[in-house]
Amino acid sequence: MGKNRTFCRTSLRVADFRRLPGGGRSAGPILPDAEGLALMYDIQEQLRRLAPSGGDDRRSLWLEALRGEPGEWADYQTLLDDGEVSDEDDYLALWQMECPDEIAWYEVSVSCFRDRHFLLVSDGEGAEWMFVNREDPEGSFPSMRCDVSGFLRALKDSVSRLVGRICRDPAAYNRYLERRLSHFKRYGSILRRDLFRILPESRPALAAEDVAFLSRLAQEAENPPEGIPVMTLALYRDAWEAAMAAVTGPSPHLSDEQCLVPGSLQQDSEVAFQAWMDRQGRDHCFDLIYARLSLMPVRGEDGCWTFVLVFSFEDYLQEAVYAARAVAAAGYPVRIHGLDAIFDLLSGEDRVEIRPGWTRSCLGMPEISLQRPFDADSEAAVRALIAAADWYPLPEVGPDPFRSPH
Repeated sequence: MGKNRTFCRTSLRVADFRRLPGGGRSAGPILPDAEGLALMYDIQEQLRRLAPSGGDDRRSLWLEALRGEPGEWADYQTLLDDGEVSDEDDYLALWQMECPDEIAWYEVSVSCFRDRHFLLVSDGEGAEWMFVNREDPEGSFPSMRCDVSGFLRALKDSVSRLVGRICRDPAAYNRYLERRLSHFKRYGSILRRDLFRILPESRPALAAEDVAFLSRLAQEAENPPEGIPVMTLALYRDAWEAAMAAVTGPSPHLSDEQCLVPGSLQQDSEVAFQAWMDRQGRDHCFDLIYARLSLMPVRGEDGCWTFVLVFSFEDYLQEAVYAARAVAAAGYPVRIHGLDAIFDLLSGEDRVEIRPGWTRSCLGMPEISLQRPFDADSEAAVRALIAAADWYPLPEVGPDPFRSPH
């Protein structure tokens, strides 16, 4: 197909989306003026010719927009005067980096909940704009009132043409979408060992002795060591400082300001420890890394205590192992939460979900997103990831069988 050739003729340009409020992820719902609302309802009626694709009467499709010329993206002289580019070559390189594809894809969806109507436009990678017909009655998300009639007029024109063609030949559209929609906007999964092969830096940097330590903890789960009969502030502070030093590196004895546990330990007892814990609240009083890694004292059914390293994000596996080894070296019983998921990760036998946009890989629920390449090596890695992954079928789009196609 020739340059800028699309499935259905479109008047949309990438620049039209960039000029919307926020230029990317809007700060809140957009409430159009009267003309814009009329156009929004027209778009909704066009999309209602398609079969529902979700709850709240949701209807969706993917449409194309042309990248256009560099001048449509940004004015060269303005960027030059602002110091964002140094010459025309720099300008063209920046344009190609921010607009890498001659044809850009955007998902358009409409839905309705009671008397609130929604039009959601998204690039599928994190940029989205929500248009609404009225304010949120609870005022949780104040709407931005603005004139977006020009954009909605072009969107209506493109949606109308595309829906008409889909109704005439839905199979042709679905084949085209499966063949052309960028993998950066699609969902799939990849075997972890393939991810390690293509991106070796994604493998956790654990030494052999760290893996051996994890294996020992797994074996101890069958016959756990004797727990701590009484938990006190002094005992918890000692274990916490050992773990903290392992995470942050060698350091002198922590001051009261640096330590979560107070230094004044007169009349220390398990009752005092429980009272301190109740005053602190359970959310973050055991943190080694705020909201990321915690050293939790857990009381077993026999009434004895064990220290448990708790973390969710894969990024903190190494710190969790360092902390657990330090607590064990200090003579305390210790476990790491989620050992089964950790061994799945280390073996490379689990699968990692590939999702567009922002992701955060958690133990047992690993996710990544394809990163846009920035050089030849990263481009080769992206191609290898795409080839090795299993990609989920796209939802088929077709006319609503209960509505007239015209």
